Amino acid sequence: MHPILFYVTQNFYIGTYGVLVGIGVLLGVILAVRHARKVHFKQDVIMDLIFFCILGGIVGARLLYIIVYFPAFLESPFKILFARQGFVFLGAIGGAVAVGIIYIRRHQLPFWQVADVVAPSIPLAHFFGRLGCFSAGCCYGKPVGPGLRFLGVRFPAVFDKSGEYVGSGSFVDHWSAGLLDPGATHSLPVYPTQLFEGGANLLIFVILLLVTRRKHFDGQLMLLYLLLYSGVRFLIEFFRGDPDRGIWFNALSTSQILSVVIIGLALYFWTTRHKVGTQHKTAD
Repeated sequence: MHPILFYVTQNFYIGTYGVLVGIGVLLGVILAVRHARKVHFKQDVIMDLIFFCILGGIVGARLLYIIVYFPAFLESPFKILFARQGFVFLGAIGGAVAVGIIYIRRHQLPFWQVADVVAPSIPLAHFFGRLGCFSAGCCYGKPVGPGLRFLGVRFPAVFDKSGEYVGSGSFVDHWSAGLLDPGATHSLPVYPTQLFEGGANLLIFVILLLVTRRKHFDGQLMLLYLLLYSGVRFLIEFFRGDPDRGIWFNALSTSQILSVVIIGLALYFWTTRHKVGTQHKTAD
């Protein structure tokens, strides 16, 4: 964990999380532009689309975070609105998709073809984002059991130069629950869920690149991404340890409910798009 990359002034620092997210977004944009050229989309159109989708994704990620942590938002609205952390990725997908649909319709672009152009960029950027989460200590896992200590990571208590706590919430949670010794400087060993999800995103990225060469219908890459990521996210949620995640039916988190919805929608559109692709091949 290394939340502070370097200080610009005595009171202002550059966070590792933001830098890694920036690197991921930049690489994702480069990849999408290269893919757009291969399928003869105009570069400026794709770049504008990505720009607006990023804005929509930021708003959606923050909005879903506010919804999940609404009581905390009511207590400190400005602190949460302008915090360095506090984003939910599935909210980012919803916000980006909503803005993307508006942009695509306004410019009369082929929706599913455009979706396939940007699909591989999403898990690539998200991989770096989860590395940022690990550096910041957010999105941490539950304490590991005695027989799985080799999987666990311990996050330290970190303070900036002004004395404000910028370390992982896992340390605060474990300290508040009385699970740590008085002189403890690190949390209990927890599952590195950030690395689990980061590795899964990297694997999804590779799978999408391989499928790109043998795609059967427009929309296949985006729908495959949604299916794979939602499935991964549903499973990893069982290992997440950050509290107040919005529990439904006394069993599932908000992200798991959204993952189930996305999987259902993706399967529906996969069926319809596959039929369209099969009909086109038959006609040819």
